[in-house]
Amino acid sequence: TPSRQRSLRDTIAWSYGLLSDASQLLFRRAAVCNGGCSLTAVQEICGDASLDVLHELRALVANSLVRRVNGANGNSQYTMLETVREFGVACLDESGEAQEIRRRHAAHFLALANQADAHQNTLERQTWLDRLEAEQGNLNSALGWALAQGDAETALGICGSLLTFWQFRFYSTVGLGWVRRALALDQPASAHVRRKARYCAGMLAYMHGEHVEATAIFTDLLEQFQEVGDPVMAGRVEVALGRLSWDAGNLQAARTWFESSRELFGSCGEEAGMAHSLHGLGLVAHKAGDIAGAETFLRDALRKWHALGFT
Repeated sequence: TPSRQRSLRDTIAWSYGLLSDASQLLFRRAAVCNGGCSLTAVQEICGDASLDVLHELRALVANSLVRRVNGANGNSQYTMLETVREFGVACLDESGEAQEIRRRHAAHFLALANQADAHQNTLERQTWLDRLEAEQGNLNSALGWALAQGDAETALGICGSLLTFWQFRFYSTVGLGWVRRALALDQPASAHVRRKARYCAGMLAYMHGEHVEATAIFTDLLEQFQEVGDPVMAGRVEVALGRLSWDAGNLQAARTWFESSRELFGSCGEEAGMAHSLHGLGLVAHKAGDIAGAETFLRDALRKWHALGFT
């Protein structure tokens, strides 16, 4: 190691040595966060009954081992310089509690991904996408740890809930790599989580033009969602099959899929799904030369999006 790096590490170690035992404990636990984290994250991942997280966090800031910055949402974020974080991770690995802290870290960011996914069809979607953007380092670290541990439940859960983020923020290549690795794990996971991750894989494969793979995934998933009585996800799969048919120039099949999905969404009051189905029917009508029909479908879709608050 170059002398300047050894000198920097020695300086960090000297600063670490000046901390109280409680501050050292929080420092090495907080180092698990990649790219910073919120106070809530620090408390959930690093806290225990004997540790005053806020008090010790202030001590770390005062000793310049942690920096407090304003995040995109106006809330405080706590970060470390990467060299400092690397030292903290090494201390964590030597402490004997690295596995537990990394498990808590993965659980926290799985919950965050699930929260964001619940807002995918609401006006708060962009806010949540911004938050996921800021937490990419942590999400990738959580995924990497889950894959290394063979924790299929966590890895598939995170992937399934990040579909909208990977779609709308143009990370489809990254997402497809993650979800394929997660699906390749030969470890048990709940059927619901696995289905959701496979839907994610199908959508990202479709975005990459891998239509044969996407069609195979969606055809199998449709049967599964029908068996478990999930009309919302069955409808989403039918919309995807409709788009694949439309792309292939099979207008009759596309119309059938979009009409069937509209009925499913209507049966459970899924207005966002209805808007997607109507949009698909409008595309089919337009391509078939039925301009009046296309306008009717598209205006109905637009009214539904407006009713949901989208402009």
